[in-house]
Order: sequence, then structure tokens, then C-alpha cells
Amino acid sequence: MENLIGVQLNDFSALVQLDCLERIWQWLPVACREPHNLESREQLSWAAHYVEASGGVPNGHAVAHAIGALYHIVHGHACAMTLPTAYRHFAQAPEAGEAIRSVADRIGVATSADVRDTAEHVALTVRDFTRRLGLPGLRATMQANGFNDSLDQFIDKAVPLVMDDFKSRLWTPPIHTGDPYDNLTPILTAIWNED
Repeated sequence: MENLIGVQLNDFSALVQLDCLERIWQWLPVACREPHNLESREQLSWAAHYVEASGGVPNGHAVAHAIGALYHIVHGHACAMTLPTAYRHFAQAPEAGEAIRSVADRIGVATSADVRDTAEHVALTVRDFTRRLGLPGLRATMQANGFNDSLDQFIDKAVPLVMDDFKSRLWTPPIHTGDPYDNLTPILTAIWNED
């Protein structure tokens, strides 16, 4: 889903990415419920290969790298934590409408004339999807891993790591203009509050 709002998306990669999204949306819950289900594993393997081979993931990945490094969180889980906020942030970009509506259509979310409204519905649907898979939000995961940082401590630790990550330079809309704390505090606060 992050590739579908990435700056490297093109007509071909969009087709591949949307197919991957459908496979993941259908088969990931099956694989979680039935770990020995070979068809679910095959479908997810296919999707994982083609997702990696045909896109770039800037919006959220730099934050996921920071979260994982700081709080010992598995990368896929950290990416799931950032995805709702990445969609809300991307909705501010002029080019966001078509990509967000395409994702909404594929995951069964009603679209709106207002792209921000559609992005919010996508974000909530993604959050609910990951919760059903058993992936808690940031604060609950931090606490489970033995960390008790406050929001301010989280922001102070995360901002330098995010800004140092090369993927942060590819965000749409950009986060490398102006004060990094001004740009990232709302994003990091939104991820924090997703619990």
C-alpha cells in the first residue's frame, strides 16, 4: 500500500501493486489464521516478490525504520503502524487523489470527492485490518517491549533518525523543508495516537 503512494509509481507498477494489494488483503488473514495453508503462503510470496520488484516506499518507511530501531519492533509491524498516517499525509499532495481512490476501491472502502476524506477511511480500514491480525499500535508495542517513553521522548528520539534516513527525502508532500520538528511532530503524534 505504501508503494501505491510512492514517488516511483508508474502505470505499469500501479497495475502490479494493485494486484499485490488484492492478494495480500485476501490471503494475509488466512495465513495468520492457518499458518500451514500453502495456498495463502504461495499467494503472499508472489505478492511480496512483485511488491519489492516494482516500487519504492518513501512515505512512512523512514519512520518505520526509526520506530523499529528505537523500540525493537519487527519491520513489517512498524510499517503497518505508519501506514494510516502516511495515507493521511499523502492526501495533502495534489497528485494524491487517483492513487488513494484506487487503493480504496481495491480494499472495499467508499470513495469521496474529498481525497482527504477517502484517505481517512483508508487509514481507518488499514488500522482495523492490522488490529484484526493481532498487531497492536505503537504505545502498546513499546510497552510490551519494555519501553515507557512519553510522546515528547519518542519525538525527540525519532526525528533525527527519520531525517537521516534517505527515504525521508522522497516523501510526498516533502518533509525536508523548514524545521524537521515542525514537519514531523504532527506525523509522529498521529502514529502515537493511532492506539
